Parts: sequence; structure tokens; C-alpha cells
Amino acid sequence: MLALFIISSILTDSSTILAIMIQFAASIAVSLFALITLRAALNQNTFNFPYGAGKLENFSAFLQGALLAPSAAYLIYSSTLRLITPGDVSYGLGLITVGISLLRGAYLWWWVSSLMRRFPQPSPLLQSYFIDYKWAAISDVGIILAFLLASVLVQGGYYGLGLRVDPLLAIIIAGFLLQNSIVLVVRNFRSLVDLPLPEADQLKILQTLAQRHESYENIGTIYSRSSGKTRFIELELVFSGNVSLEEIEILRQTMEADLSPFFQDLSFRIIPLQRARTEKDPGSETAIGKDATSPHPREDDRANP
Repeated sequence: MLALFIISSILTDSSTILAIMIQFAASIAVSLFALITLRAALNQNTFNFPYGAGKLENFSAFLQGALLAPSAAYLIYSSTLRLITPGDVSYGLGLITVGISLLRGAYLWWWVSSLMRRFPQPSPLLQSYFIDYKWAAISDVGIILAFLLASVLVQGGYYGLGLRVDPLLAIIIAGFLLQNSIVLVVRNFRSLVDLPLPEADQLKILQTLAQRHESYENIGTIYSRSSGKTRFIELELVFSGNVSLEEIEILRQTMEADLSPFFQDLSFRIIPLQRARTEKDPGSETAIGKDATSPHPREDDRANP
């Protein structure tokens, strides 16, 4: 399809076909990147990727927006020049090319839509595909209608008006591409950066700790961050020596249930610490269950290997 668009854009001298080619080329580049990176991640040992490879999808969607934005901006500029001074456009050959693109785009739109209905929270990459195929199919219908109108105008002797349909259509398509690319860049850029939880969310954590204060002796460090849509909360809690791991797990499930209404996508952990009183260090604490996957190094882990 990319080769068809390249040849057609040269033969038809159509800015509209060029716009479709740019969109298609960006989609291919993102698809290849996603295929290579996700396959490489999945083929590795899962212990090397304890938190999954979700950000690769965010970066793929970000990359698509970053590729489309400058291309769409340049296309708006070049099409504006052609709107002032129109060139000859072969609308008949363009109709054949866009017709083939419409059949392909309609099928892919239907296929991605069915996938999104199967998952309540589709991945960012799947959402970018849905936006891409949706606008591709809708724009193809509009292009076909516009090309038919332009052909009628040219055959009726209205050459200037008919030849200006192509650059005007290219400006509209490029505008949609620019808008969608900005949305993809802004939405996925925040997902690529870990941010601290806002103060209101941190207060909810403290309120939950206060409600369950009878289940533990003391509080260590509270780790919280947001990564994309996921909220990570890890609590260091000090327990007496007679508390079992089963009781700690029950507390974890209870506190997770308390926090879940406030955080839609929550990853919650308790890092249990046991108070070990000795003559040398009467206030020392040791970890009951050291969390090997925790991204935060702790002083008690280093002091008590």
C-alpha cells in the first residue's frame, strides 16, 4: 500500500494523496517499532521486566504523534501554496488509489473496534491504531466524494475551482493529522514520566493508615508515584514479632480494598518490618519479607542482608 501511494502521489501530483502517504508511512514506522520492541521484551526472561513492557506502547503512540506533527505542518504549508497557485491533478487515478485504501481502512477499523470492545481498558497502542484507522476510513470517503466533485468541475470547464479542491482537501486532512498527533504526544508523554501523587491522594493514604492503625505498630517509609494510569503505593509497616504473614496479607487486601475506590488502576504493596529489640540497638527494625521487585532501596535491607 505504501508503494501504491508513493507511485500514485507522483503520477497524480495530488497533495491529498501525499497526505495519505505520510499518514500511512508513519503508521508503518510505529508498527515496526512496536513489533520489534515488544517482541524483544516478551522473548526475554520475565524477571528482567518485573513491571511489564507497558511503556513501550506509550512510547510507540508518542512516536506516531511525533512523526505526524511536523509532516502535517509541512503539508499544510505546501498545500496552502498550491491553493494559491494550483497545479494539474489526475483525479481519475486518485479515485482508484483512494478506493483501495478505503476498503483496507474500513476492514482494519472494524477489526480494531472489535478488539477494543473485548478489553475494558485498551492499551495506548491499540487506541492509537483505532484513531488512525477511524480517520483513515472517514477521510477516504470524504476524499472520494471531493474527487468526484472536482472531476465534474474540471470537465465542466471550472478548472481553477476544480484544481483547488485537492490542496483544500489536503489542508483539512493535515489539520486532523496535526490535531491527533498533538493529542497522542501530550497524552503519552505524561505516561512516560513517573510523577508524585497529588496531595489529595496522599491524604487518602494517610487516612487509610489511620483507620487501620490497630493492625500495626509503626509506619516506616511511604512510597507513592503515578506511572501513566497506574498508581503505585508501597507502605513500610512495623509489626510485632507474633504477627504471621497470613495476617499481614489479610491487612494488605483490606487496605487495598479501602484505597481502590480512590485509585482506579492501583498497584498496592505492604513491606512488613519486624521490630527486633537488642541491647546494642533497642530500636532496630528488620524486614520480615524483603521485596525483591521494589524499585526503592531501603536502609534496613542494606543493614540486614
